[in-house]
Amino acid sequence: MVGVDPEWLKAASDHCPVPGRLVSVVLFGSRAVRPELVRADSDADLFCLVDADLKWPQAVAQRCSDFLLDIYYTSGPLARANLARPDRNNAHYVLNALVEGTILHDPFNRAAELINLAWSIRKEGPPPMPPEQLQDLRVRSAAALQRIESLMAHGQLTAVDEGVLSLRCNTQFHILFYGYCRTRRMWASSIAGTFEWSRENAPELFGLASGFFSARTLSERRLALDGLYRAVC
Repeated sequence: MVGVDPEWLKAASDHCPVPGRLVSVVLFGSRAVRPELVRADSDADLFCLVDADLKWPQAVAQRCSDFLLDIYYTSGPLARANLARPDRNNAHYVLNALVEGTILHDPFNRAAELINLAWSIRKEGPPPMPPEQLQDLRVRSAAALQRIESLMAHGQLTAVDEGVLSLRCNTQFHILFYGYCRTRRMWASSIAGTFEWSRENAPELFGLASGFFSARTLSERRLALDGLYRAVC
């Protein structure tokens, strides 16, 4: 496969939390989904299945020349338990890794079985957001936006003030962006990946997010958040 270094499989085996029990390796992320856009310094992401009783998933990052090799380890039961809760899969790497990934090593078809399960969940779409969660999103987001507005109205802002406000805006954008996807029953990956996907598949979201990304001032970012809030809530 173009762009895959055999040393990645060796690294996955060397760092396996239970030596000798690595059974599957799946390449996911940008190098699997959009290899034509990959730069020399783009991270490589590996999803690995371990045939052992892991208590929780584990991760290792290894420097490879100009980029990081990020290796995520889990067991079949842990991955299945995660996939059994599709409400948790919005922007979760397990579902995305399986449906968008490319198998590099899977002699016992463990990854292939999980991929079939993940695709069946993907086709059904995320479950509707419960009314109480939507109401909580409305209340919390309205309060956060009002707080941002209040802080901006204080007058002359220091560099620290602007930094804090910028962080608040970014946090609220993150919440509303994924809230939009949940209320529309749209699966999401990373913000960057979902934003690119929305260009062709969700033009309203693409336009709202573009307004935030292109904003040059805090006031413009605050207005962009208002538009996203109205669309979500």
